[in-house]
Amino acid sequence: MKLFCVAGVLFFALTALGDPGVSARGDLFKRRTYETFGALSLFVDTAGSDSNACTSSGAGACLTIQGALAKVPQNIHHPVTITVGSGTFGCAYVGGFKFWAPTSASAGAYLFLQGTFATSTVATGTATGTSTAATAPALPTSFGTITDAAQTWTVNDLRGRFVIVGSVRAPIVSNTATVVTYGGAISIGTGAGLAYTIQDAATVMSGTPCDRPASGFVASAGAGNAAMLWISNGADNLYVPSTLTVQGFRFTNATGRAIQLQDGSLQVNECQFITTASPILWDNTPSPGSRLSVDDSVFNLTAGTTGIAQNLTSPGSNILFVNGAVFYGAGIFGINIGPRFALITASSFALTGAAPIAIRLASGEANVQLNRIDCGLVASSTGINVSAVNGFVAGAGVISTDISNCITALSSVNRSAATFGASVTGMANTTALNILTGGRVDIATTTTLTGTTEISLDGTTYTFAALRALVPKQITDATTLSTVREP
Repeated sequence: MKLFCVAGVLFFALTALGDPGVSARGDLFKRRTYETFGALSLFVDTAGSDSNACTSSGAGACLTIQGALAKVPQNIHHPVTITVGSGTFGCAYVGGFKFWAPTSASAGAYLFLQGTFATSTVATGTATGTSTAATAPALPTSFGTITDAAQTWTVNDLRGRFVIVGSVRAPIVSNTATVVTYGGAISIGTGAGLAYTIQDAATVMSGTPCDRPASGFVASAGAGNAAMLWISNGADNLYVPSTLTVQGFRFTNATGRAIQLQDGSLQVNECQFITTASPILWDNTPSPGSRLSVDDSVFNLTAGTTGIAQNLTSPGSNILFVNGAVFYGAGIFGINIGPRFALITASSFALTGAAPIAIRLASGEANVQLNRIDCGLVASSTGINVSAVNGFVAGAGVISTDISNCITALSSVNRSAATFGASVTGMANTTALNILTGGRVDIATTTTLTGTTEISLDGTTYTFAALRALVPKQITDATTLSTVREP
């Protein structure tokens, strides 16, 4: 009898160890709680239920994003994809996950929240067609375009949507009746004969935002820091790229934030922020820090809002990458940050709010490359503002960027510094450079940024020609030590 019982237990143990739903930590009598044992695909749908296994779409899916996240083990060793269908979904808290070395390096260990795209409903014309001409991006001079002479689009009705050719999708910067201008540095094709589709993200997050729970992993009721996606994934994941990716979502919540990243790593791809709330608050608590990447996303900013904002009390250990993003509307800041390091590339800024600033760097370092900033001559508008705050130092390198139609193209204030590399261009600015209270700007021989006033140094004006005629080519205010030079 004893022999039979021992044999039975051994058989059960061996069977359980072979079950991918059982933890490999010797916990044979519990379902999977701690870690993945293979790739995991889950689904969320308006026709689903959180009581489902959620491993199929439609009626077999989860009803909520939070319900699907609850089925993901805390320790992720493999690819985990949550596909969210068309429709409107409530807020969710993404926290407590840790990403470990996968069994296969090529497979990766990540959590991917994948939204759904759908063909847009456009005001006039059609959402599909074939190009009669198309040009590739030539930044900073121009973005890429697709022309369809048969179209009758309403001007800028397509702005903030996406155009896709084949498998390449790009955010739309603007449109005329027959021409779409798209953002980013990647060409989606050239010439005639390109079959294209205008799309929107059909996965919408809206409604009452959530807050971080006091304990556990389920979002609590919204409060002062509420957001539709509240993300905190711990210090173990700070600088590992793409461990958590959000792609193909549209945020339309009227209160709170769209996304709040507390710590960890977050990749935002091809999302639409069409909201009366501020879209992204990055790293509300500067310690331990975080990594945020935003690619090919659009920010339609309403009055008083900021596209990407960061806690400015400390630069912490934060890293930001923005590529191919489109910022427009009545917001006050496109990007307002004080990071350890930021790289902002191939993006478009066209804000019309009260005294708007496309990019503000309050501390830390940033490289600004291949961007187009157009202030539209809005009153008190600024293209790039580098202004050290709270006793910190800010420094920006600006390369191959066009800044036009701004009241101030670039402002350097306090102990901040801006360095122009090759091909910084721009026209029709009121003041090209405004340098105050110890700010410093280095320009390059290839700088062709223009303004009615070219250089203002603590209120005293100069021309680039006057600067370049000096030996050495430098002007410094003896009192404030504000400096402009051409090394």
